Amino acid sequence: MKTISKTIIIYFFLLSILNANDKVILQLKWFHQFQFAGYYMAKEKGFYQDVGLDVIIRQRESDKNNIKQVISGEANYGISDSILMLYKAKGEPVVVIAPIFQHSPSVLMTLKQSGIDTPYKLNNKKMVFYEDDTDGFSILAMLKKLNINPIFIRKRGKGDYLKLINKEVEASPAYLSNEPYYLKKKGLEFNIINPAHYGFDLYGDILFTSENEIKNYPFRTKKFKEASLKGWEYALDNIEETIELIYKKYSKNKSKEHLRHEANALKDMIVKNSVPLGTLDKGRVQYIYNMYRSLGLINKDLDFENFIFDEFQDKHKIILTKKDKKYLDENRVLKYCIDPSWMPFEGINKNKHTGITADFIKIFKEKLPNNKIVLHKTNTWTESLDSIRKKQCDFIPLLYHSKQREEYIFFTKDYIKASLVIATKLNEPFINDFSKIIKKKIALSKNYAYINVIKDKYPNLNIVEVDNIKQGLLKVKNEEVFAFLGLLPSVAYHIQKEFFGELKITGKLNEEVPLSLGINKESKQLSLIFEKVLNSISKEELEQILNSWLLVKYQDSIDYKTIFLTIVVFTIIICLILYKNMTFKKLNKKLNAYLNIIDKNVLTTTTDKMGNITYVSEAFCNLSQYSKDELIGKKYSLVKHEGMKEELFKKIQKTINSGEIWKGELKNRKKNGDCYWVFATISPLFNSKGEIIGYTSIREDITDKKRIEEISIKDGLTNIYNRRFFNDTFFKFVNSCKRSGELFAFIILDIDYFKQYNDNYGHQKGDEVLINLAKYLDNNLKRSSDYCFRLGGEEFGVLFSTKSKEKAIKFTNKLCKGIENLAIKHEHSNASSYITASFGICCVEPSCINSINEIYKKADEKLYEAKAQGRNRVVF
Repeated sequence: MKTISKTIIIYFFLLSILNANDKVILQLKWFHQFQFAGYYMAKEKGFYQDVGLDVIIRQRESDKNNIKQVISGEANYGISDSILMLYKAKGEPVVVIAPIFQHSPSVLMTLKQSGIDTPYKLNNKKMVFYEDDTDGFSILAMLKKLNINPIFIRKRGKGDYLKLINKEVEASPAYLSNEPYYLKKKGLEFNIINPAHYGFDLYGDILFTSENEIKNYPFRTKKFKEASLKGWEYALDNIEETIELIYKKYSKNKSKEHLRHEANALKDMIVKNSVPLGTLDKGRVQYIYNMYRSLGLINKDLDFENFIFDEFQDKHKIILTKKDKKYLDENRVLKYCIDPSWMPFEGINKNKHTGITADFIKIFKEKLPNNKIVLHKTNTWTESLDSIRKKQCDFIPLLYHSKQREEYIFFTKDYIKASLVIATKLNEPFINDFSKIIKKKIALSKNYAYINVIKDKYPNLNIVEVDNIKQGLLKVKNEEVFAFLGLLPSVAYHIQKEFFGELKITGKLNEEVPLSLGINKESKQLSLIFEKVLNSISKEELEQILNSWLLVKYQDSIDYKTIFLTIVVFTIIICLILYKNMTFKKLNKKLNAYLNIIDKNVLTTTTDKMGNITYVSEAFCNLSQYSKDELIGKKYSLVKHEGMKEELFKKIQKTINSGEIWKGELKNRKKNGDCYWVFATISPLFNSKGEIIGYTSIREDITDKKRIEEISIKDGLTNIYNRRFFNDTFFKFVNSCKRSGELFAFIILDIDYFKQYNDNYGHQKGDEVLINLAKYLDNNLKRSSDYCFRLGGEEFGVLFSTKSKEKAIKFTNKLCKGIENLAIKHEHSNASSYITASFGICCVEPSCINSINEIYKKADEKLYEAKAQGRNRVVF
């Protein structure tokens, strides 16, 4: 098996990369229209972006249940109505965030000439209706209550009112904001049968989510709610602007006049001047629930705590028993010990506790505000263990749960897990079998209990015990031992800080070490309290803490692609043999065995020509978190990540439709919403006539590789590309310009008087300026082939291709003006009252480029001319 000869030195977060903005999906209950105006404005006016959210607003797919899409995690948030109570009664994990419409606009509509003006005249009358009862539920409840039985025609579409006009049906469901407009335009008289007039005044559109979303991302949900309500306030106060936006950007299916009618009708449903937006009346909810119950639609009590967002949050706060409170009252000061040299988990820096556990201690203090939590200082880990044994401290925030320690420590559940890794000198190859090096000297930190697990598994291991990680790595550097064995985060941290360019992580053991919180054995009540504290910490909080501390340098070496291709080729050979020799049972057994290996280990799917999934391997199911039943028969778009550009999928489709094989990297989405990356080989399938009948895809999971690549090429502060990626991609970009026949353009820009800004506003504000400027540059590069970089300090670069020098200058001037228009105050600048930048641009034929330095120097000279001329300008 081939190893990569050169070590790739990179940084990457151990867990998921934390993007500047969280991507979330809002699933609408119908097609784009004014009904969802508040969400559009929250997105377009930047209210979502202000709270760190990147929201994808997805309109209804009529063949899908929009509530189930949220429950399954296909979407994070959704719009429904009072039918959510029925779903809750059935045990579905739905949670109401906020009602937007205080009254439902869902009604029935009949023609005036039919004489049907009450629901009592609908018996045995033809009524077109929704295919799914998630829509029009107030109408169904009214009909059931009044014991009315119309003839339902469940084929709902956009033009249902035409069936009413053409007298194909005698009644049709309608929204007060929608269908009546069409009939008025045609001059037809009609009747409205409103369930509210018959005692069914239900909530209309309700913003909701799943229990899973709230448990894992409570802060994100709260921010989404606040930004959405802000968007609705803006939309209702600026109706004409909102109508223009919807018509231009979201849908032209309705005229502006129709959208105006819709807005006026919905204002009467929202009644924001009478009831504050998003108000949920628990008494009214209970009334509606009792109504459903009296109709036999529900037979359980309403669980308010798990149904309403605010109640749900309160429920998941820590609930202390009398014994808990008594213990905390009697022990106002809680002392804890740490390992003073176990970074990034924990350590002492300038006499202060720092690291991952320091962030958890802050949370503990917030959860237990009436108690003082203080550090009992020690000099070594051994001393910390002695301190808890001697009751000098009450708890240790992070340690391994071992049998020996149970004599004097209560352990909570584990809340952090870390891999065991091998660190060696740079010249050592990748180690994928630990048993092959057990005769060599391996350094281990003493008194770390998880080491006993290694000793038990490898009793012949040649161990050299050291006092701490730094000492162990120093022995590796000095060749006193072959390797050091420890937890990945702490080993990586010390390599990056003190042994960069000398040592590397060369292998990983299969064992994962769980780490818990440990409490003094005589404080059992405290262990119960801390168990509750840990349970109250959301996945979101945990990820934020870990992502802010964990980084690593790693060598990737195993060529999985070759393994996969070998298996596939071998399987094809077996299939051919089987086809020629159907009578040989032994071959059948072998084939099944190989197919079983592929099913469990190779990420494969097959689709028909329309993109419907016809086969998935077990390995793919394990990665995507969907079962085979959930995938087979569904569109492949179910696992497609919304962040992938449509132009890529068009290119894929064009390639495979022409009978060719496409290979490349794809970003997919798991059932829980997390993303993962694969290298996919997609091949067309042919019938005996040579016609394409479907496609098969073989994938390699490259998620870790992509995370590693991203952190190695991205600037840690601004999240745009760094100087290293600029150097790597420069000549690739030059060649791209040659192929396209366009001019090569390179911009260097430098923030004007940035030192004065830092000196007067502080470095934190300075970092915010860098982040905002980077976002602005990134947002203004529309093509995927254009790049922006942070080249160092306050200096940024942009690579782009252009048809002419005039267009390049025009684009650069736009950037220059746009930065000033960000209106970031800078009272200590001589160029403007706001933050500005000076630009130097070099635009040449790509065939004339010989070196990076040559182009960089030309652009840099123009930058300094811009500064000399007064700054805040472009020099070409």
